[in-house]
Amino acid sequence: MDKSAEEFREAVLDVIRFLADPDEQRTFASRVTYSDYSSEFFFWWFDDFDPETSLYRAAFSETELAALKSFAATYESSDRELGQNDRSIDDLLETPAWSRLVHAARRTVEAVALQPNQSYMDSLRKSGE
Repeated sequence: MDKSAEEFREAVLDVIRFLADPDEQRTFASRVTYSDYSSEFFFWWFDDFDPETSLYRAAFSETELAALKSFAATYESSDRELGQNDRSIDDLLETPAWSRLVHAARRTVEAVALQPNQSYMDSLRKSGE
C-alpha cells in the first residue's frame, strides 16, 4: 500500500473510531460548539465516502469495503431517523438512532481488525514485531 493510501485509510478509520467512542464525542463537543452535532458528524463521514474510487480500493480490502458500505447504510438510516434537529451532544448520545450508529461504528472498527483506540499505523508496527 502506498503512502497516500495509508494516510487515507488512517483518516477514514479515525472518523469511524471517533464515531465509535461517545467519550471522544463529548470531549470534542466540550471544545467545539455546533447546534446540530449529528449533521456535522454526518458530513465528516459522507463528504469523502465513495468506496468505488481507486483510493478506497487501494486502502481497504474487499471485505473491509463491504463493512464500510454496511456502516454507511446504517448511518444513512440513523440520520433519517434523527432528522435535522438541534441537540446537545448529550441529547444526541441518548437517542436510540445514535446508539445504533455507535454500535455500527464499533462493529466496523472490529471488521478491519482494529481496536477503537488503536491506529492503523500502530497495528502495522505490532504486526511487524
